[in-house]
Amino acid sequence: MFHKQVEERELGKDAFLYNVFFALYWMAKEGVANKKFFSLLNLFCITGFRKKDLFPYKSPSTIREMALTLGSVLKEYILCQVRKVQSFGLMIDEVTDIAVLEQLVMLVQFW
Repeated sequence: MFHKQVEERELGKDAFLYNVFFALYWMAKEGVANKKFFSLLNLFCITGFRKKDLFPYKSPSTIREMALTLGSVLKEYILCQVRKVQSFGLMIDEVTDIAVLEQLVMLVQFW
């Protein structure tokens, strides 16, 4: 009985973490500021998704790490898809942000 409860809790934890990452992905796709993330989690709790205790992390560095993880996974997925096609278009540009940090931006288009 105890083992079954532990397994159910772990499954619930996995589902909750999936939803947390999906919420962060949605925020990035919609251009919503990272600092609104915890407000969104609070909304989940208000609307009945009461597993907030499964995600005890509250620091901005946590959100940054999660965003970097999502970016890494998406980059690998896109690269895997590009490797399968016969041709693709690539546009590369170097930009400087307000903090004078240079970043290389690459856009790829394929079918």
